[in-house]
Formats: sequence, structure tokens, C-alpha cells
Amino acid sequence: MANVGGPKQCKRKLLMAMVESQLLYGAKIWASALNTAKYRKRITVVQRRGALRVACSYRTVSEADVLVIAGTIPIDLLAKERKRKSSGDSDLAPPTSATVLARTPGKPRIKRNEEEIDFRRI
Repeated sequence: MANVGGPKQCKRKLLMAMVESQLLYGAKIWASALNTAKYRKRITVVQRRGALRVACSYRTVSEADVLVIAGTIPIDLLAKERKRKSSGDSDLAPPTSATVLARTPGKPRIKRNEEEIDFRRI
């Protein structure tokens, strides 16, 4: 794609999303290979080229900068996240008491303008 003229920004982002989708196919299997710099470099080169086109930038812009301008997340982080989600590992904290209270069943009520609405009666 040309930097000047060519498709609009939304079409460029759509093409970038398609490329990222293809790159991340089977990521839960091969994501651990990205610990090797050689493999990480190969996949980031493809993402960087797409991000350069989305941002209408030239090749002199650094990888981190062009990813921020294009609004994309680094592909190695996306692949590792997909692997973590598929394996069921979670480094998230256990639910707090506020979360547990929000999940407990009860009477749903909304207070608006000093009057209480009970949705169970409606």
C-alpha cells in the first residue's frame, strides 16, 4: 500500500486485523517458540510492516513507535496471552469480597431520583 493516497485508515486497519488473525492461528501451540529471538524477530517483522502501512509511516520509525501509532499490541504478547488463556492458567488475583457480593443472587434494585424500583414485580 502506498503511504500517500491508497486505502483509507479503516481499510488499512481491517487488513492489519486480518494479517494478525492469520499470524495468531495456532498461537497456543507455538507461542513458547517466541522465547527464541530469531522466531520473535520473524513474526514481528511482518507485524511491523503492516503497522507501518496503517500508520502511513516510513521505515525509519521504530517498531515500538509505529505499533503505538497504529494502535496495535505487539504480536508476541498477543500470542502469549492466547496461550495463557487456552491453558487455563491465570495470574489474576482471586475474586475480592466486592466481586463475590456482586455475584451473589439477590433482589435487583435500582434507586433513581429517591424512588426504588424493584424489577421482580415488573
